[in-house]
Amino acid sequence: MKLFTVFLTTSFMFLSLVTLVAKADAVKLKKKAHFTRGKYKIDTSPYKVISADEKLVFRGNRKQIFEIEAIKTKDLIFYTLTVSRGNTQVLKINDFAISSSSSKLAMRKEAWIEDLNGDGYFDIIQREKTQIVSKRRPTSVYKNDKMVLKMWDPDLNLFVNLDKNSKKFEQSLKKFNFKLNLGRNK
Repeated sequence: MKLFTVFLTTSFMFLSLVTLVAKADAVKLKKKAHFTRGKYKIDTSPYKVISADEKLVFRGNRKQIFEIEAIKTKDLIFYTLTVSRGNTQVLKINDFAISSSSSKLAMRKEAWIEDLNGDGYFDIIQREKTQIVSKRRPTSVYKNDKMVLKMWDPDLNLFVNLDKNSKKFEQSLKKFNFKLNLGRNK
């Protein structure tokens, strides 16, 4: 029993050390990051491809750490985002960004990590564009285009969804090139 306890303690210490080293080697995020169609761009650097089963780590301001993991299925690649502050996980989004390669399903979920309100904390913006073509009637097409904003609230110490009626939400619609009228996006 004592040997098992020593083994568990040693394993936990090793995993903690590996996590700390991975977070220390993280790329410093200065202004923003953009994720789209299996590629990502940090600040002004060119777009780079995210390989399937790859994990990226970014360090933001004020101890924010962003981890992006790519998971590939047959037609889709899902990108999972985990955000932590210090040693505490504060947010996990399983479908942070998505790209598809199917002819019947054109789904793209773009995402940005950017400080929207100038408080020094990075916020999360997601835009989902979906187009589904019916198998029976190819003329029948479903289209969807929506945006979700998650802003960091330092008082609550967590991300909160921004109200769709707020002025900041409307400014973000324009900034991220939404060409829909505001009533249909809500």
